Amino acid sequence: GLAEWTRLPEALFDLADDATVVCRCEAVTFAELRAADTTGFGSPRSLKLHTRAGMGRCQGRVCGPIISALSTGAASAPSVRPPLRPVPATAYMDVAKAGGS
Repeated sequence: GLAEWTRLPEALFDLADDATVVCRCEAVTFAELRAADTTGFGSPRSLKLHTRAGMGRCQGRVCGPIISALSTGAASAPSVRPPLRPVPATAYMDVAKAGGS
């Protein structure tokens, strides 16, 4: 499937040295990600939170697949953050009818 076509080649990681910048937005290097991975921050989410890789302007669209491939830990389920309180759909409809944004 698509995952097979977009999988990163293993040789890519052989080309990277410690100074290679993986996340350009947050200037996170390969060495920083590898160090975080070996100190217990192994899941992609943990690496992101510990190093800020994937938290820049592109939100991980560029470096996300590399971070996932580098992580040795299991991928954790994405955290779900519900709104503070439920907002009924009619509230949005009332704003639209009034011409608000």
